[in-house]
Amino acid sequence: MLAARDCHITSDQAVSLLALLTLMLFWKVGTYDFVNFDDSAYVYQNSHVLTGLKWVNIKWAFTEIHANISYWQPVAWISHMVESQIFGPAPGPAHTTNMLLHVANSMMLFFILKRATSGFWQSASVACLFAWHPLHVESVAWISERKDVLSTFFWMLTVAAYLRYVESPGRRGYLLCLLLFSFALMTKPMVVTLPFLLLLIDFWPLRRFTMTSQYDWSSGESSAVSDGSRSDDPPNDQGTLIKVLCLEKLPFFLMSTVVSIITYYAQDHIGAMSPMEGIPLSARLDNMLVSYCRYIYKLFWPVDLAILYPYAAIQSKPLIIACSLAVLLLFLFCLSQIKRRPYLIVGYLWYIGSLIPAIGLVQVGAQSMADRFTYVPSIGLFIMLAWGINDLVRAGHLSRQVVVLVAFTSFTACYILTSRQIGYWQNTFTLFQHAAAITSNNSTAHSLVGQCLLSQRQYADAASEFVLAAKREPMNPQIQIGLAKAMLGQGRTRDAIAAYYLALRNDPTSIEAELALALILAIDPDSTLRNGSESLRLAERACLQVGDPTAFTLMTLGLAYAEAGRYPEAIASATEARRLSTKHKTYRLSRLIDDQVRAFEKGLPFRHAGDLAF
Repeated sequence: MLAARDCHITSDQAVSLLALLTLMLFWKVGTYDFVNFDDSAYVYQNSHVLTGLKWVNIKWAFTEIHANISYWQPVAWISHMVESQIFGPAPGPAHTTNMLLHVANSMMLFFILKRATSGFWQSASVACLFAWHPLHVESVAWISERKDVLSTFFWMLTVAAYLRYVESPGRRGYLLCLLLFSFALMTKPMVVTLPFLLLLIDFWPLRRFTMTSQYDWSSGESSAVSDGSRSDDPPNDQGTLIKVLCLEKLPFFLMSTVVSIITYYAQDHIGAMSPMEGIPLSARLDNMLVSYCRYIYKLFWPVDLAILYPYAAIQSKPLIIACSLAVLLLFLFCLSQIKRRPYLIVGYLWYIGSLIPAIGLVQVGAQSMADRFTYVPSIGLFIMLAWGINDLVRAGHLSRQVVVLVAFTSFTACYILTSRQIGYWQNTFTLFQHAAAITSNNSTAHSLVGQCLLSQRQYADAASEFVLAAKREPMNPQIQIGLAKAMLGQGRTRDAIAAYYLALRNDPTSIEAELALALILAIDPDSTLRNGSESLRLAERACLQVGDPTAFTLMTLGLAYAEAGRYPEAIASATEARRLSTKHKTYRLSRLIDDQVRAFEKGLPFRHAGDLAF
């Protein structure tokens, strides 16, 4: 490929241009909203994040596992707390931070590869693909994926420090690598594969597995001993050299093991992992092999990208066999080129190895695969592509002009497709409407679209979305509750009651369903639907489960008492509800309760049913 000097471009100029174009590409995410998928648990409904940097919150970040998250990620939590402390729970600053971290990761990737290989255009190509590839939009545009871009930031710093350590071995440099790696592990456990990647980097481009005792891999000049130690006498055989390099990574592997155990315990403790009897090991292996190939396919043809690809058992045996053969044959080909083109086996093992924590052998969540999982693993494939094309040019199999044209076209296509993909992330509705359109049986997408339509009072369309979601998960209580709300909005009260009861059958502890039913049975205009005793039973159960009742819970209890003819208890419950609403400054609710108390005092069950369905 072209040398940098042929175009009179310096590394600083190249990386500045890369940063500028990446900022221009992702800048609009700063105007986007939160999405109602994990963002509530990470930011705008998380009391620890909302109250900012306090000792109790920092302690929580290090010692607790959030029920909806299933990762031990204290550094990621603290980053959200810092933002909330400075800017409040606003989506703009959080999106901007993710974008800036992605820009920094892209810049560091260029400098790391350039420093380790001296390949200017290869390094620039990999950095551009990393920065602009549509598969990476999810990691940047999703506030909840702060852990992805931030862990990669520390991952890049660890590799940069490691290169410095190899150049100038010493205890301080080694400890710095361990410190940076610890920050990466405390941000996202997926980086546990980094020690394995450091060994791959030792093999190529650092060539520390060779018997050459003194070699500067960046300039080809005489330098430090190849095993990274201070000894003037390097190991005298390759087996010993490999053993030394593995022992050098032992503390890294120990740290990875500890974090892996913590993560496994946390996910198992909160029930995030699918049991083996739910998804058999054979099905997980099938999904793993097919996913490896699907990720490669999406790397070269990045269309129809969704936030969630629902898990489904793969029934096509020919597809499983074809993907298995493809994974194996590609490995054997790279292995056959290990001496002439070592970057191929390094890039391929980089891709295969760094995906292992997220490939589905230990199934966490409802997805079969996820675009965000490719953020670091894709670098290995980009390396194979960039250095492979360079070798073909040097061998005369490809002309430089053709390569430049194809590269420019590819980068432009990635830039355009990424800009389009970013647009889907502007809010929950656009994101999941797109996901529902391009995937099948995506109950989560249909349900979230339905929630958005409910908030816009488009009840008929919302009901249609919840019906589609229920086809996939008929026993999901939240889907049934959403369907019930949509039916209420259409005036289909009997159908709504049936849906609420179905939700309760599948989740007898659903306070939301109990309160909704209690309210309907107490105040519905259709007297044939009202049932004071059943309303009171449901309201009392909800109050017992809540423990610390809210004004709404107590007012619902008061309405149930009134419908059951127990007006003294109704007045007492409503009076306490009024006190709580005044205390929490919910003045509209307080005024409605005042009206209702006066109605109770006159022996009227309810005053304004429509107003009281708050």
